[in-house]
Amino acid sequence: MPASWTPGGVQVLGDIRRDASLNLSALRTLADETPGNTLGLRRYILGLALVSFMAPQETFLREGCQLTLDHERPTEWQLIRYDGVRDPFVLTHADALMYACEAANGFEIGPDKIAEFDSKKCKEALKKSKDELKKSRSTSTPITEEQVG
Repeated sequence: MPASWTPGGVQVLGDIRRDASLNLSALRTLADETPGNTLGLRRYILGLALVSFMAPQETFLREGCQLTLDHERPTEWQLIRYDGVRDPFVLTHADALMYACEAANGFEIGPDKIAEFDSKKCKEALKKSKDELKKSRSTSTPITEEQVG
């Protein structure tokens, strides 16, 4: 920990890692009330997630403390399949941004809706058992305005 108002800084004696995972299985649970728009919705959300993953990271921590990349150890991305097989994965921020823009163009955004948040219904939903939650997720039915409030 650095001391205030004294010369010096921080020396890292190990690694600083940033690990992140994107579970694509969760995307399959998303559904739109218009069945033809479900794939567009999933692609749109995937595009947003990829852009956030690939965005350049802020390396400035505080005055006098700037992280730098180790070019001898480049960033590693892996695609981990459901059976545990790992494959190298190459994607740039520009690629992710291009995909997200194309996905946004292919996603039909409906009219704005005004809804009121009902905390009682939210609390009821949070009280559901794991089995009830699992059953509701497996049906891939979207949450309707009536369920929200």
